[in-house]
Amino acid sequence: MGACSPLSSFLMLQMYQRHCENPPVHRDVPPISGRISWARQLMRRIRNPMDIFERHPSCLKTPEAIKIICNFNQVATVLVEFEILYHKGWLKQVEIAKTGMYFAICMCLFL
Repeated sequence: MGACSPLSSFLMLQMYQRHCENPPVHRDVPPISGRISWARQLMRRIRNPMDIFERHPSCLKTPEAIKIICNFNQVATVLVEFEILYHKGWLKQVEIAKTGMYFAICMCLFL
């Protein structure tokens, strides 16, 4: 079996499901950016074989290739949604922190 098979996409999906709640991140990396980085790394691992496929368009017309493309699209969608979810959560946390800092500055100015 090649690097880009329905099995490899399935294994990536299993890896995602196993670690999505607490993905392995590098030491000294903030948790949110570490999770986003983890999702992007998984995306690169499934994207590289697809790039090879795209250089050979005749391969894309086989029934096996159609299954592989479907699997890739499903896994890629899940990974992008994961990244967007954590990015939006991070943006909300930044807004809350900015508001708190603004009020702290205002309190200092008026005291």
